[in-house]
Formats: sequence, structure tokens, C-alpha cells
Amino acid sequence: MTTTRALSLAGSAALILAFAIGFWPIHVNVGLGTADCGTAFRPVDATDSYDVLSDPTGAGLTAAGLADDRCEAARSGPGYIARAGVAGGLVLLIAAAVQRRRREQAETGEERVTTVLGRPWPARGNRGKAEE
Repeated sequence: MTTTRALSLAGSAALILAFAIGFWPIHVNVGLGTADCGTAFRPVDATDSYDVLSDPTGAGLTAAGLADDRCEAARSGPGYIARAGVAGGLVLLIAAAVQRRRREQAETGEERVTTVLGRPWPARGNRGKAEE
């Protein structure tokens, strides 16, 4: 297995795992019931769906606030892991692309040309000389 293929497979696997963790549904127990917290990437807050008119005593708001606190704590771990997995997967895929480009340049003998504002930038030894 080539380095490029290994890097791209590892990057793809990291992205798939990160999205699986990030979109896995999270539920927490609050009182006698269960609260739906959404996922790490798409959170759901219990206070968003709270109806003030149906609860004149305000006891439901306290329970919704407690559910929000517990949901936030439950989402923080998977959210951190998922974001780190996405970043790591993207770094691995970029490294695979760079490795592939370098291999292609070495095989074809192509010289690397850096451009600045659409014009070729001279090599280090030729910076003081005018190009014709």
C-alpha cells in the first residue's frame, strides 16, 4: 500500500467516524423521563420547545433548564471528539494530496513554479536578476 493511499484511507475513515459520532443521537434522564438532546452537531434545547401558557407555575421551565444543562454536558464529549476527528481527517486528506502531487512531479520531472499575482516567482538564486 502506498503512502498516498494509506493517508487517504486514514483520512476518509477519520471523517466517517467523526460524522458518525457527531450525528449520533444523545438522550439523558431528567427526573422520571428522558430528554432528547439532539446530536453533537445538531443540538436540541428543551427550553426552545417550552410553552409558557401551558405551565403557569413555572415548574416545567425548571425541568427544561435542568435538561438543557445535562444535555450540554452530555454533548460536550462527543462534540469535541467529532470536531477533532473532522480536523484530523482533513489534515490527512490534504497530506495525501500533497504526497500525490510531489510524486507526480518527481515522475514527470516537472519543476515546481510558484506564482505571485499570476506571474512566476523567480527561484531563490535568481531573485536579483531580471527575467526576459
